[in-house]
Parts: sequence; structure tokens; C-alpha cells
Amino acid sequence: MRTAVAVALIVLCGRALAYALVDDPLAHAAGGPALPAVIVVSAGLALALSSAVLWLAALGVNERRLLEPRAIAPRLHVSPGRPFVLFGLSALGFAALESYLHARAGLGFHGLECLLGPVHRDALPLLAALSVVATALAAAVEHVLAWMRRTLAALRARRVRPRRVAIRFRYTACEGRPRTRPFGARGPPVVVI
Repeated sequence: MRTAVAVALIVLCGRALAYALVDDPLAHAAGGPALPAVIVVSAGLALALSSAVLWLAALGVNERRLLEPRAIAPRLHVSPGRPFVLFGLSALGFAALESYLHARAGLGFHGLECLLGPVHRDALPLLAALSVVATALAAAVEHVLAWMRRTLAALRARRVRPRRVAIRFRYTACEGRPRTRPFGARGPPVVVI
């Protein structure tokens, strides 16, 4: 389920970015960015963003661990194969979505040619970069949730159950003058001038 949601988000974000980078046929003088530039920039941004996300998650869990000296923080685990799986699934999803949209618009069914042809040549590097960022986000969320589960389990184990206290009231009927007790309430102190 989580993988399907991640792939859907990668496909939709990659599609939006790929269409943003498409050359405008009316403005051929300016042109779009070259494919090597897209690859370098998307790889650099993906590595920087994923490193920042993982660093923030590790820093947050480590700072929280310092408040509890005996606590053991979970290890931050990033699966090295997960970006490749997400990339492959998102590339297939992108090709399927674009083929469906092109066929519906009367342009014919393209299949994987959408990704490999000149129309969406920028999609593959963008999908790869988004897969790396999605993997880092998933690892960061799993790391923080593992720490939260341990903290909540420790709090549940330490929870002290309150004792029940029985409160008894005495009702006495007052007839006539109320009873006064010696050394009951006293008045305010006398001010000496």
C-alpha cells in the first residue's frame, strides 16, 4: 500500500516536472534545458534533499535520546534496493499514464516509447531523483516512528495506576446554635502601631 502511494506521488510529481521542462515549440530560440543538465541538476538536488531529510531525522532522534540517557535509539536503515524498485515501478506507471492519456487524445498508444522518445526525455532522470527522495523520506519516517514506538512503550511500562481513595462525608443536623470548636478559625492579626 505504501509503495503504491509512493509510486503514484512520484509519477504525478515527475509528470508535472517533465511537462514544466518541455520545450515550447513557439519559443525554439530559448529552448528547454539539455538532458545532461537535467540529469546533473536532478541528481544533485535529490542527493542534497535526501541527505538533509535523513540528517534531520537522525538529529531529532539523537537529541531526544540525550534526554533519556538509558534509552537506546533505533538504527537508521535505508534500503539500497528501494530506490531502484520505486524507479522501475514509477517509470512503468508514468509510461502507462502517458500512453493512456495520449491514446485518449487520439495520438496513439506509445508504451515505453513515451519515456525513451523525445517527448518526455526528461522524465527518467526526474523519476530517478524523486525515487531517491521518496526512499529517504520513507526511511526518515520509519526511523522517527520506531523511536516513538519505543518511547510510548516505555511510558506505558512506567505508568503508575492511581489508587482509589474513598471519601466519606458526615452529615450532621444543626439544631439551634451551631457548635463551635475551641481553637477553630481565628480572625486576622492585630496591627500594632
